[in-house]
Amino acid sequence: MSGHSQTNNAIPVYTIDTSISDFFTSHTKATQEECDKRAASFLSAPVTPVSIQGAFSYTVVGGSPVRLVQFRTSESDINVDFVHLARSIHGGVVASTVHHGYIGHSQPLSVYVIEKLPGITYMESCLTNGVTASLSPEQSQRQKNTVVDFARFFAASWKALQPMDARSVQDTFTSKLQLLAQNLPSRFSSSVYELNNKLTLLFSEGYPAVLTHGDLCEMNFLVDSETGHLTGVIDWAEAGILPFGCALWGLENILGFMDTHGWHYFDSYQVLEDLFWQTFKDVVGEPLDEKWRAINVARRIGILFRYGFRWDKVSQQRIIIEDDPGMKYLDAFIIGR
Repeated sequence: MSGHSQTNNAIPVYTIDTSISDFFTSHTKATQEECDKRAASFLSAPVTPVSIQGAFSYTVVGGSPVRLVQFRTSESDINVDFVHLARSIHGGVVASTVHHGYIGHSQPLSVYVIEKLPGITYMESCLTNGVTASLSPEQSQRQKNTVVDFARFFAASWKALQPMDARSVQDTFTSKLQLLAQNLPSRFSSSVYELNNKLTLLFSEGYPAVLTHGDLCEMNFLVDSETGHLTGVIDWAEAGILPFGCALWGLENILGFMDTHGWHYFDSYQVLEDLFWQTFKDVVGEPLDEKWRAINVARRIGILFRYGFRWDKVSQQRIIIEDDPGMKYLDAFIIGR
């Protein structure tokens, strides 16, 4: 995310004006004024930028009923078919999304009109309500509500099996693991090699392939600021059909928090994690004994793929280096777990 800064050792925040400026400077010849004008014409009302902007998109809000208009780079287009599939699986926590062509002759942006879901991003909720390792009773209940709804979200995916090109996905996973093994610091080598050796578990008979949200970070799911209940899962641009569990890295984000000193699990994280899996098993309603090894492999591979690569300024994926923010997450989730 462009324009990040740190405030009081809390979750990273950023300057919206810098983020918007960086987006239009780096990703398109279209201007903010042109995008705002196009959005206002769709909604027949003035528009304003939303408070949290994506790294590869510009989003405004307005109209009655309130809707979003989002302008996305070609590297981050939304597969509307996946959004429709997600709505059929998860219902109202996925916003209806309609593609409305493009804007800009050079480096054009895709234009989408999107339903405005209730709630605020989980990141905004943490900033509003505060976050420390020791949760107050109110904070604890809010966190438990988020965890339970997260478990139900993942369980819904588990129960909605999808066809997958297993050979292609396995080849891609193998290639990415090999790149990580060759380029990450040596302290990760044993973990990467171990996961590569266990990769076939994810493609074994009976292990579910599911619709997977590719970027389930703190900015891409919405919660009720008072109760913590999940109200939306947004930005399905990186969605795909993958072995179950590759997005479970998102669970780690609600079991703790990152500040300038590194990652901190909540004191009650084990209670929260146990609550997640108990809820998941209750909703799935089937024995998972023989699948736990594969689930854990998928979770750890998902962590490596999420934090072991980064997007550079020309929208290319690169393997992280020691000073990249993702290294703190890898140390916490791969080495520290």
